[in-house]
Amino acid sequence: MITKALIRPFFKLEKLKIALHKTKERNDKNPEIFRATFNPDSFTHSFSNNFAKQQVIEGNNEINYTGTAHSNLRFKLIVDDTDITGASSPQSLTNHIENFIKKVIYVDGQIHEPRYIKVSWGDYFLDCRVERLDVKYTLFDRGGNALRAELDIAFIEDTDDRKRQYELKLSSPDLTHVKVVKKGDTLSMMSREVYGSSDYYIQVARHNKLNNFRKLEPGTELYFPPIAK
Repeated sequence: MITKALIRPFFKLEKLKIALHKTKERNDKNPEIFRATFNPDSFTHSFSNNFAKQQVIEGNNEINYTGTAHSNLRFKLIVDDTDITGASSPQSLTNHIENFIKKVIYVDGQIHEPRYIKVSWGDYFLDCRVERLDVKYTLFDRGGNALRAELDIAFIEDTDDRKRQYELKLSSPDLTHVKVVKKGDTLSMMSREVYGSSDYYIQVARHNKLNNFRKLEPGTELYFPPIAK
């Protein structure tokens, strides 16, 4: 007989989460997290390339690739007179939204810029910053107090440049590589695998800001940049 305890995990509804961090690495131990009351119906993740027009002989324009832009994420969240985190509260919907705006848009006094954000939902996640937030109030009580609103949020990707370079140019041997440390790996051994020589492990340690390169933590991502030989 299948018990409720066995059934429950398969029907658990995963809520979209917006985690607010104070470090670019997003490694805060206890980041503040907003959970969607209602998951979005859809979201749009946009990608684009940058090109420049160059005037050449005989008046023709030549299009030259200049780089891949940071991607953009956009979705809408519906919030009602319960907390954005999903917990009931005596505060008004307007107060909850103002608090949300304060946390994701305004400058944080400790870091002197808006918070670093990680959006996650199921197996999807993106390191990003909020670029724009539009609030549309859609339902009111008889006293004119807002009961429901739609948040239209636009994010811009904020992935580490080394990781972006690796993801965009994975196949080139002359560009950055990323390797995940496995148990027993040493930096000199990993350097040999990438460069064909272990002579460059000091540069790799410096590039990754390793304090103790002789003791690597399994699961750590290490970046191996192009090195002039």
